[in-house]
Amino acid sequence: DDSHESADKPQDKIEYHEKKRSSPMALKSVDRKKPRTSSSGHKHEKPVAPAVPRPSGPGISHTRGSSSSPRGKVMYGARIRFGTMVELESTSGPKQYEFSYQDGTTETLSAQEAQEALNLGTSEKSRYINKRIAKTFDGQPYMGTIVSYRDAGKVTYWEVNYDDGDSEEFDFEDVKKYMKFFDYIGLMH
Repeated sequence: DDSHESADKPQDKIEYHEKKRSSPMALKSVDRKKPRTSSSGHKHEKPVAPAVPRPSGPGISHTRGSSSSPRGKVMYGARIRFGTMVELESTSGPKQYEFSYQDGTTETLSAQEAQEALNLGTSEKSRYINKRIAKTFDGQPYMGTIVSYRDAGKVTYWEVNYDDGDSEEFDFEDVKKYMKFFDYIGLMH
């Protein structure tokens, strides 16, 4: 793991300056422990069992990733933490980013990890696509399917196509409410 090797490299030649722009981010991560050093000076890590089973296979990475949501969040197993990502300006060396959690702790990310962080938000929003909702009109429940979403500043809107051909957009609070109503109706029948 390259993040642990940097502790052994001389840091006097690399300086980081915080850029003015920052964006709220979500960061999904796996628990990591710092490597222990044996008496012979070799590093070794004790495997850490994940709190939540993770998928594996070609193209699946277990490194940190994140999302550009209005409030960032970090997930360690089932725990979620919030924070902000700030791009660091390097006088030498690769581009890096700092993720600052609300509790005051920070984590440095590589450019690749930061890009994975940006991509996570899209995948979290897209998980609502094809979910069913129900809403009442004139006392009658109408069913619909979430077909897309669009970001409008700090708000995301999901488009719903109703089974009768109409369509409508909802913010996240309404999406949750109407998904619950759909589940409730399903339990009634």
